[in-house]
Amino acid sequence: MHMQYYQEVVHSALMVPTMLAMYVDPGSGSYYFQMLIAGLTTVLFFFSSIKRKVLSLFNKTSEPPAGAPDASLKKTIESKDKSLTE
Repeated sequence: MHMQYYQEVVHSALMVPTMLAMYVDPGSGSYYFQMLIAGLTTVLFFFSSIKRKVLSLFNKTSEPPAGAPDASLKKTIESKDKSLTE
């Protein structure tokens, strides 16, 4: 009984055409491409932020991180704020 089942499975597997004609229209093709690019970009930024956080644990420098305002700029802003309130 089992042998007949396996023969039917093999027979049905061989009857499936090996080359399927698939069509993707330009609209959905560009959508899939956009999703692929967005996914890759997301993964890239995700792992770069993790890398930056891990490396910041090992880097003990006195310089502020890129994009952070430095102390002299902060003092200048505070002095201007004081002069405006007076």
